[in-house]
Amino acid sequence: MTKEERMRSEVDQLPDDARRILILRELDGLSYAEIGKVLRLEPGTVKSRLFRARRRLCEFLRDDGNLPDRYASKQTKGGADV
Repeated sequence: MTKEERMRSEVDQLPDDARRILILRELDGLSYAEIGKVLRLEPGTVKSRLFRARRRLCEFLRDDGNLPDRYASKQTKGGADV
């Protein structure tokens, strides 16, 4: 499987809302404000959801051995980033 195929597979595993916001930003190049208009969200909500989508994608990649641990967020038991 190529890198692109692996990445697509990982992105496809994201929940629909996370996948959509990630694609709008990273592939379509929309600004936070533009994404907010499309999804009817405030820019701050877009930022936080995009952060969580990126973090989840990193976790998928790390768990599948496609991303070294040092590039993925580490979390405490309570879920807060450390």
